[in-house]
Amino acid sequence: MRQILVILITLPFITFGQIAFETIGNNVELRVNANGTLGIDLETLSSRSNIPGSDFNYLKQAGIWIVAEDYDGNYYTSVQHVKGKDSFDFWPGPADTLTGQTDPPDKWNKVWKITRADVEDHKSNYLSTGYTPSKKLLEWPAQGKNGFNEVLAPYIDVNNNKVYDPQNGDYPYLRGDEMVYCIFNDLAEEH
Repeated sequence: MRQILVILITLPFITFGQIAFETIGNNVELRVNANGTLGIDLETLSSRSNIPGSDFNYLKQAGIWIVAEDYDGNYYTSVQHVKGKDSFDFWPGPADTLTGQTDPPDKWNKVWKITRADVEDHKSNYLSTGYTPSKKLLEWPAQGKNGFNEVLAPYIDVNNNKVYDPQNGDYPYLRGDEMVYCIFNDLAEEH
């Protein structure tokens, strides 16, 4: 089975409890956390990337590394390497594209999971009388509000009205059989 992980990277604040996560895969499992870290339980700092029924973890942890240079030639780095609890460079949520402000991380402490079966069921039934889109489709973070990007998560706009409305057939854009999606930023804490 081919699995593709899609993560939106956007450029908040204050530590909070457990970071939300989802696990993907059947034959091989991988934990995906809302702050973009992969393969690690952020409460216990133990590996969570294994073959079900096995203690073998194929990945200790993974995350993104971003380096930028300003006009004066100074470099700035954000590295998602977890050394201890709440030792993150990235936090859940998008950043306002004009002001650089963010929402509190706990508001975006979520990983959205969608499957090919969810999408196919919706595509086959959205015109049926009495059909209601699933919670997964209704809560898909397709569009930003209040200064956030117009499109936060990819979706198919069936009626081309530039509004994510699953009641009218829209659905998350999915490649493969299963996808998880998280939105995170590097503005939350000093680093």
